[in-house]
Amino acid sequence: MQAEEHNAGTPPKRPPSLEAEFQRIYNKSKNRVLGYILRSVRDADEALDLLQEVFITFYDKLPELDISTDRIESWLVKTARNIILTYVRDTHRRLTRDMMNTQESEAWKKDEQVGRIYQKELERHIDNFLLSLNDQERNLFILQKIEQVKYSDLEKILGLTQRTMKRMAANLLQRLKERTTFDRDYLES
Repeated sequence: MQAEEHNAGTPPKRPPSLEAEFQRIYNKSKNRVLGYILRSVRDADEALDLLQEVFITFYDKLPELDISTDRIESWLVKTARNIILTYVRDTHRRLTRDMMNTQESEAWKKDEQVGRIYQKELERHIDNFLLSLNDQERNLFILQKIEQVKYSDLEKILGLTQRTMKRMAANLLQRLKERTTFDRDYLES
């Protein structure tokens, strides 16, 4: 029992004949398989990595395979094709994901720039509007719409009734809407 045990992290020892067969088949087939991979991948470094994957798979399956015939080279090419397909699919997914992330990032930047331009233009319109108001109207608009002070507090500050201030604020908003083409929802909030 003790002689059969081995560490889980180390591969089991293979008979020397399997090691020799692996080396023989590797030496005989590697150039053909590499040529097949290079025609599909066209990148020498990637092709060598994929060739390594093919022969690792072959090494792992070696005890199960019939290596007495020349059909083993067909098995290697078929394995290479499957590994290439997986590689191409993964590369395509990665490139698509990277492209989408880049596009989203650029879209966010554009949206941010448009938002800043929109905000500056709106502020310019509001500033011009404020300049056209008398002191009482300007104070009410700034305190109520911009600073968002409550009407109950504005009564004490401006000395006007809530009803009067609400009517004035509605009138001011209507005048501002008539002077600008900006988003009405923004002006009403």
